[in-house]
Amino acid sequence: MAGDTPAAREALGPEPKAVAKGVKGDLDEPLVSDALEHPDTLRAVLDLGLDPNEVGASGRTPLMVAARLDLVDAAGILLAHGAVLDAAAKDAVAQTDSAGDPLCMTGDRAAGDTPGRTALSYAVELGSPEMVRLLLDHGADAKRPDGAGRRPADYVKNRTGDAVQSAKIVEMLK
Repeated sequence: MAGDTPAAREALGPEPKAVAKGVKGDLDEPLVSDALEHPDTLRAVLDLGLDPNEVGASGRTPLMVAARLDLVDAAGILLAHGAVLDAAAKDAVAQTDSAGDPLCMTGDRAAGDTPGRTALSYAVELGSPEMVRLLLDHGADAKRPDGAGRRPADYVKNRTGDAVQSAKIVEMLK
C-alpha cells in the first residue's frame, strides 16, 4: 500500500473483499490502515468495499490509527465511507508505542492503550486540535469513558506538549 493505487486495485482483483481478508499489512493491520498515508489509495480500497471499521491486531480501527498518527485527511475519508466514530478499541494482540514501534516483540505494553478507547481519546492525547475538531464535528462523544473509566478529556492531563494546544482541546471538549 505504498500509494500505488492502480497496483493496489490490480492486486485486489475482481473479489477485493475476499482477497483483502487473507492479506494483512504491517503488524497484522487491515489493508485500510496500511493505506492511511495515501489518500487516493485509501479512497480506492474503500470504494472497492473494504471495511473502514475492520479491527487489526492492535485492537484499533483505521480511524483510531488515523487519530493516533494525526492523519486528518485520512480520518475525513474514513468518516465519509462509514467509519464508526465511537467504536471502542479491543484488547490488543500487538501494541506499538506512540512512534509506531512494536512493543509486542519485547513483551511491553503501551501504557495508554486501554480497551474501550475511541479515536477521540487518541486525538486528544496526541494533542491535535484539527483531529479533535473533525471528530467532534462528526458527532464523537466527548463524555464516553474507556475501559478504565477515563474520558477523552482525561487524556489531556497526560500530555507533555504545548500547553496552549492542550487548553484549546479542553475547551473544545466542554
